[in-house]
Amino acid sequence: MVIPNALNLQLPGKKQRSTPSSNDTPTTVDIRPDGVLFFNNQRMSLESIEKKLAQLKRSRGEDAVITISASAKASNVDLVGVMDIAYRYEIKSVLLDPQ
Repeated sequence: MVIPNALNLQLPGKKQRSTPSSNDTPTTVDIRPDGVLFFNNQRMSLESIEKKLAQLKRSRGEDAVITISASAKASNVDLVGVMDIAYRYEIKSVLLDPQ
């Protein structure tokens, strides 16, 4: 019996990956309780964040990663909106514990 890899685990292996250069700054998306979104500490609309994430994917390729920090009182709709964009562009996301 063959069981598919439903979790899509990526274990360490011999695959060579490029190391991030020193000028690669971490990319963050903050979601405030009132629904205001920030991309790298700049207030932006969801549409503007999508454009920024598209640029990030073009520049970093498979090494594109964002950190999402959502307030505990932020709307799930806003959070899912940002996560959906990251998913569509195949950008890895790290979701921080709500504050």
